[in-house]
Amino acid sequence: MKRNLVNIAIAASAVLFASGCSENATENFTDRLHDLIDRTEEKINSLGDKSSESWKDTEKEFNRLVDEYEKNIDKFTRKQKRKIEKSINEFEKMKEKAVDKATEKVDDAAEKIGKELDKAADKIEKSADQARRKNRSGNGNETAADNSQELKKI
Repeated sequence: MKRNLVNIAIAASAVLFASGCSENATENFTDRLHDLIDRTEEKINSLGDKSSESWKDTEKEFNRLVDEYEKNIDKFTRKQKRKIEKSINEFEKMKEKAVDKATEKVDDAAEKIGKELDKAADKIEKSADQARRKNRSGNGNETAADNSQELKKI
C-alpha cells in the first residue's frame, strides 16, 4: 500500500508537470509531496517500521520526485520551495526514526535470544548433572544413548 501511495504521488506529479506547471499545478505538487510524507510517517508509526526492501522502494520513488522538483525548480514560488524543502527534511527525519526503531528491535531480539540461550544452557547443564549423579550412584548401566534421550527432552 505504501508503495502504491508513492507511485500515485509520483504519477500525479508527472501529470502536473506535463500540464505546464501552472501556479495551481506547482501548489498541488507541494501539497502532494507533503501529503506523501505525512502518510508515510503515519504508516511507520502504525506498523512499527517498514522492511528494508520497502524502504528502498520508497526512497527510490521519493528521490525521483525530488529529482523532478530540482529539474523544475524555477517554476516554484519561494513559498512552495520552502514547503518542499521542509517535506524533504521530514522524510530524512523519518528515515532516521525508522533506523532507530529497527536498531531498538534488533537489540530487543538479541536480548531475548540471549536469555533463551542462557535458559537452554542451564537446562543442558542441569540434565548433564543429573546424568552424572545417576552414573555415580551405581546406576552404571545407563548409556550415552540414555543421556542423549534426557537432553532431547530439553
